[in-house]
Amino acid sequence: MQVQDVNRLLKQFDDMQRMMKKMKSKGGMMKMMRGMKGMMPPGFPGR
Repeated sequence: MQVQDVNRLLKQFDDMQRMMKKMKSKGGMMKMMRGMKGMMPPGFPGR
């Protein structure tokens, strides 16, 4: 494991925490779902 790996893990963790906070806020979940659909590749389940 290298420094880059640790930094990547920390960033992922940080991003997840931010997402969770947004979801907890009113209506955050629906906004997230809409945002995620745009990022999903075509043919991805749930699209």
